[in-house]
Amino acid sequence: MSWREEIVSDPWSGRRTEGSLASLVDLYRAFFDCTQGAAVKATADLRVDYHRPVPSGALAAQEQIIGNEQQISEAGTRIVGSDVKFVASGRDARFS
Repeated sequence: MSWREEIVSDPWSGRRTEGSLASLVDLYRAFFDCTQGAAVKATADLRVDYHRPVPSGALAAQEQIIGNEQQISEAGTRIVGSDVKFVASGRDARFS
């Protein structure tokens, strides 16, 4: 996710809104499903943990499938900042 001024929540520190990180977790899961040839399904549950304030600059995400049950599949996402420090993690469950 590249840096954009619209997602700054505090202009004095330049930090992003937490909602932009939650959106990144959800959207990255959809992107990951597409790259695996799977259809994108509706989100059943989304949890995001914020580990430290996010610095300005680009963010990178890493996805890992945790489980794939008959009706729900679950994945974990790790988000790192431009300084390569871990800033947030999320779990995204989708209907199968």
